[in-house]
Amino acid sequence: MGIWNNPLHPNKTEAEKNIGLMVERLRLAEELEASTCVNILGAKQTKSWFEPHADDYSEEFFKEAVAVSQYVIDEVKPEKTKLSFEMMPYCFLDSPEEYLRFLKTVNRKAAGVHLDICNNMNSPRRFYNNTSYIQHTFELLKEKIVTLHLKDIALKADSLIVEFEEVLLGTGGIDYVTLMKEISKLPVDTPAILEHLETEVQYDMAARSAVEFAEKAGLHKEGLVWM
Repeated sequence: MGIWNNPLHPNKTEAEKNIGLMVERLRLAEELEASTCVNILGAKQTKSWFEPHADDYSEEFFKEAVAVSQYVIDEVKPEKTKLSFEMMPYCFLDSPEEYLRFLKTVNRKAAGVHLDICNNMNSPRRFYNNTSYIQHTFELLKEKIVTLHLKDIALKADSLIVEFEEVLLGTGGIDYVTLMKEISKLPVDTPAILEHLETEVQYDMAARSAVEFAEKAGLHKEGLVWM
């Protein structure tokens, strides 16, 4: 179940409307017994629901995000689903350490992790060392991961600033064998979702690549369910 709005919008009326929708969607996710209801934490700007802002890294933002998350969970009191937030490349949550600090502060069993490794690739150093970063992220967060995005990225070599682009799974630089090994340690019904492709053919190609990487990681093909 997705929400995709800005619960920390600087306009109070907009923020309240967005938080209300979060409560509504989390309640529906609980009724449907969905694995998770996912959003982003939000951002202190008005251009879109996800663009970054300098205040997104402040301690005041952190405290407000914690309070909103606690409020939404406490309103619904879910037992069958989790409220999770997507990791982002250029605004909070931007690292497994910060996500773990956030979860510990929220201190609710119904708070989970929506993991997108590519979204955390915000520097060439981290990108080129993504094998150990994947392992480190799962070490910190695997008990709370309830859903994942599967995609791939490449670093644009002809850009004078750091710029990544999403590419077809298997054609970028993410170590998918290691990622699949770590995913295999999660509960077997954990959703891993392909996204941001343009055609059905591309989704089929990405799905086949994911299966091939899973097999290289030691997972049996018959144990994988693709929808």
